[in-house]
Amino acid sequence: MEKFGLFDIIEKLAPLTSTAKTLLPALEKIKNSPHKTESKHQSEKKKTSLPSAINYIRRHEEMSRRIDANNKG
Repeated sequence: MEKFGLFDIIEKLAPLTSTAKTLLPALEKIKNSPHKTESKHQSEKKKTSLPSAINYIRRHEEMSRRIDANNKG
């Protein structure tokens, strides 16, 4: 008799439980390990200053206007 429904799902998931049991200690170790803090230089590098963002938007708007002017004319 062919397995169906819940029995079929249990059979398909059975190998995953053994894999999960072998990975669980490694995941617990990673979870409990202290998190590395970013150096001050790296955290400053990720932040974008407001004036540079405004300049980027302004350049984009100027390029967009030039493209629109070229398309109309």
